[in-house]
Amino acid sequence: AKTAGVSKATGSRVINQKPDVDPATRTRILQIMNEQGFVPSATAAGLAGGRTRLIGVLVPSLTWPLMPEIMRGIGEIVEHSPYELILYSISHEQDRSAVIDRILAAKLAEGLIAVYPGQATGYLSDLHAAGYPVVMLDDQGEPIGGTPWVGPDNRIGAYTAVKHLLRLGHRRIGHIKGRIGYQCSEDRYEGYCDALIEAGITPDPALVVQGDFLVSGGASCAKQLFALPQRPTAIFAASDDMASGVLGAAAEAGLHVPDDV
Repeated sequence: AKTAGVSKATGSRVINQKPDVDPATRTRILQIMNEQGFVPSATAAGLAGGRTRLIGVLVPSLTWPLMPEIMRGIGEIVEHSPYELILYSISHEQDRSAVIDRILAAKLAEGLIAVYPGQATGYLSDLHAAGYPVVMLDDQGEPIGGTPWVGPDNRIGAYTAVKHLLRLGHRRIGHIKGRIGYQCSEDRYEGYCDALIEAGITPDPALVVQGDFLVSGGASCAKQLFALPQRPTAIFAASDDMASGVLGAAAEAGLHVPDDV
């Protein structure tokens, strides 16, 4: 503003792309910003205006296979807004509520997107009820209290996957369940059963094995299914990682995918 010979308010209006600035003045300020390599400071703007324009994204682990896609979706929207992202990766060992408390104490984030928040779901719902902006992305079911929430329909997804196998002519379809205690695991199992029953097939408990969402678990479960006197001709695994384990176990057993299974 000093270099351009204008008030701070005018400089601010140009930086924030507000109207009601003389075109020649706007052009001069933008030219000076370019010459000086000026980059607006989100922190300084927050101190001046009481808002940081920063959104916190809480993720369990960046190594999860689906995280890049989730972050890409968030980024596609945020890049067309005046906001920036702060990413917080939280391990299973950390106390998520304590991490959230530190974020709030720093007064950096205007709101939180919580990806698979786990045990912090209740705490986040309390924050939302108190007026703090929160959106949860989860597959454990809609949270209590009306907190904004996004999640897949796991039962329909599983039903659709098994219907595909049925249309290919399979009748002995094995299922590797997800980890115990996860609602998505039960929903995917129910979708598997729904498709079989609709096709007139009674689900066979011998074709259902308990998995753990891990590649190694998928391989171990597949070996159990391949060892049956009458093995399944198709397998519906409850996660991509377990399906990867199935592919490895099939290759080890000399089975070709999709010809043999």
